[in-house]
Amino acid sequence: MFIKPELTYWDNEGTEGEAAAAEATAAAATEAAAAEAAKTPVEKTFTQEDVNKIVGDRVQKLNAQLETAVGNYEETLKTATLTSEQRDKVSKDLKRVKEELLTKEQRLEEEKKKAEEKHSEALEVITAQAERYKGLYETSTINREITDAAIKHEGFNASQFIAHLAPQSKMVDEVDSTGELTGKLVPRVEWTTVDKETGVVTVTLKSPEEAVELMKENVVDFGNLFRTNVAAGIGQGTAPGQTPTGGTINQKNITDAEYMEFAKDPQKLRQMLGKE
Repeated sequence: MFIKPELTYWDNEGTEGEAAAAEATAAAATEAAAAEAAKTPVEKTFTQEDVNKIVGDRVQKLNAQLETAVGNYEETLKTATLTSEQRDKVSKDLKRVKEELLTKEQRLEEEKKKAEEKHSEALEVITAQAERYKGLYETSTINREITDAAIKHEGFNASQFIAHLAPQSKMVDEVDSTGELTGKLVPRVEWTTVDKETGVVTVTLKSPEEAVELMKENVVDFGNLFRTNVAAGIGQGTAPGQTPTGGTINQKNITDAEYMEFAKDPQKLRQMLGKE
């Protein structure tokens, strides 16, 4: 059977039509996908600078809100009609909001400052206590040694020696005969002497006993402070209230009234000694 060529032609035309239809369908799908993609936002990649800016803006906005809240709380506290309970609550809320305004670094700095202030206050208290006890110890030690020296050298009243020597006394490191420190603190008196010929003033450190002994030797200025420096015969054959005259100093025979008189008037003692 003979087949006409036209049949073969129509078959080829059908195949080409199907291909064209497929292409049209694919094109339509592509356009639809493109349209859908256009509706979906593209995800953006942020740099660190972008993130910092976003965070900074949010923090700034939050701080502005907190600062506004602080202002409102402070204005509220100025209201005289608040009850004690209301005022206490507002104060607590204000403190909380102010704390939220602080950054982490600021909080650490604030805590450090508070700790340093607390430490400084505690140190001041401890230092003051230490200085007080140190002063009490030094005063007690100096006065005790002056008193012992006054008794040893037959002084009338130890308080007179303390009044004269204590202001010039201090605690110093003890030094042995070789010049080495002994590790002890001892009282020393700053004793001043003036050279009669040159007028040169010299200050040397003396022990309380050495200072009292020097006072005892200086009869003109300190003779009335010692029992052994009062004239012999004072009080003998002298009526109470009369001023004794003449004699060599011997304190053993002086009465209390006579001692008080000499203590009030050192010049009288000088006259008794023939120094004036």
